[in-house]
Amino acid sequence: LVDLLSTGIDDAITEAAGALRAIAAHSAKHQDRIVKAGAVPRLIELLISDVHGLPDQAAGALMNLAASNAMHRRRIVVGGAIPPLIKVIRSKVVMATLVIDNVGGAGAALM
Repeated sequence: LVDLLSTGIDDAITEAAGALRAIAAHSAKHQDRIVKAGAVPRLIELLISDVHGLPDQAAGALMNLAASNAMHRRRIVVGGAIPPLIKVIRSKVVMATLVIDNVGGAGAALM
């Protein structure tokens, strides 16, 4: 799966990141294998992708890898994940703000 992160095929990369996200959620053993396979640097790179859904899958995989292991957290931080993660968060805030702006008064009228 880690090799699929570098295929150049957007759908395959997104699916591989999603699969790594799911696998990493299940056990520390799986997390260790994913990290040892070299997934962290590539997942960090994918945080800035313009491919729909890919930054979310990469962030989710990193979230699960960081959940229970200080060494993994350190590798993620030292690898430079914080600035692109902030960008992912900001994009979500901007999107939510635009939805609220577009809904305008209709949202209040429906409540």
